[in-house]
Amino acid sequence: MCSVFEPFDLTGIMSCNKTLDMWSFIIVTLALTANIAEIHNRMPVILRDDTMSAWMDLQTGSGDALDLLLANRGSDLVSHPVTKNVGNVNNMESRLKSRFG
Repeated sequence: MCSVFEPFDLTGIMSCNKTLDMWSFIIVTLALTANIAEIHNRMPVILRDDTMSAWMDLQTGSGDALDLLLANRGSDLVSHPVTKNVGNVNNMESRLKSRFG
């Protein structure tokens, strides 16, 4: 049982195309860690708390940004099985509500 819920930040990159007057956004993914591979084929980068300010700093260079991505939280994540009913937006039963919120 999870004793504490810790919010986390997914890593993304946002860019503005001034010619098209359009913003785009991507979620950065990296190679899977063993604890995620059985769940899904992609792993978004989840930054550690101590790296978020450096990731958001416009002065962070590309080499430093890569180091921040590689220092992610992938291997320390823990999963818990849930019923497929949880992933269906039509199911609003009280027994499916999060115990965290």
